[in-house]
Amino acid sequence: MKVTRQDMRWTNEPEKWKQMGEDVKVTSPGEVDYWRNTLHGFIKDDAPFYWMYVDYDFEARLSFKGKFRTLYDQAGMMIRINEENWIKLGICYYRDQLYVSCVFTRGNSDWSTHRLPKRKIEWFHVWAKRKGNVVECFYSLDNENWIRIRQGH
Repeated sequence: MKVTRQDMRWTNEPEKWKQMGEDVKVTSPGEVDYWRNTLHGFIKDDAPFYWMYVDYDFEARLSFKGKFRTLYDQAGMMIRINEENWIKLGICYYRDQLYVSCVFTRGNSDWSTHRLPKRKIEWFHVWAKRKGNVVECFYSLDNENWIRIRQGH
């Protein structure tokens, strides 16, 4: 299924963004995130989220690049049921380098990471597949060789 701009909606629309064809450029405000409790005991639900409604099995791929310089700078894809149940998959700047980041939230967030090579990553690619209540999460550095990082409900 080809997604068009008319299919998409914003939650926490950023002040600066534009869409040209299939490309979307976003300047995200600082100090925003999606997170629920866990070690730090806070709830964040305020980052920009460009989404469409889906109520069936699907596969979604996203390729993106960004300027990640500050602790927890991140980008990626989110699959969201509501504020207490969601998955985010992408890249995160942590401990002075980039990590693959995958968070499954069912009331409380968990976080799995995988350190990426210390080289310049021009484009980063994520792929999520939903079948029934199960989601598989993958990433790639070249959009050809995919590594499964997570599977869960």
